[in-house]
Amino acid sequence: VWQHLSHYRRVLFLVLLAFMVAGAVAEMISIATVLPFISAITNPELIFSHRYATPILRVLHIETSAQLVLLFTGAFCLAAVGAGLIRLAVIWLEERLAFRIGSDFGKDAYSKVLNKSYLEHCNQNSSEIISVLTGKLTLATDFVRHVMLLTRSVVILVVVIAGLLFKIGRAHV
Repeated sequence: VWQHLSHYRRVLFLVLLAFMVAGAVAEMISIATVLPFISAITNPELIFSHRYATPILRVLHIETSAQLVLLFTGAFCLAAVGAGLIRLAVIWLEERLAFRIGSDFGKDAYSKVLNKSYLEHCNQNSSEIISVLTGKLTLATDFVRHVMLLTRSVVILVVVIAGLLFKIGRAHV
């Protein structure tokens, strides 16, 4: 499929890949906010005594556990909504690009059919040609959509696992 894409569509796919990575990072951040959120609810003193959190809490004037829970609830909600919005944007871009690629394939296929000689057109059933092309183009577009879905899933998996391995590696240092 890649070799049949125009240069412009290849560039769009690479831009989409960058958005997929940004979405994966947002997913990782939203996952990473779960544990501090739970800690703020169950054991706020652990956060108040944390050496990196204490200066930040002072700057933000967070002094009570209720304020701490509110802060972490807001951060968790913001991260989850942000990741969701980015995911929606990536899905929208994926669908748009997949159908544009399918449209390009259709244009090329119908152009080849229309550029045949008059005698070839007379010897073929045009409704059969249209039916076959429509079915094949639907399959090609679905294939592109599924490849993009698989790519997005692999990117999210790799980024989240890399983030976890990075965190585990830092925990042992």
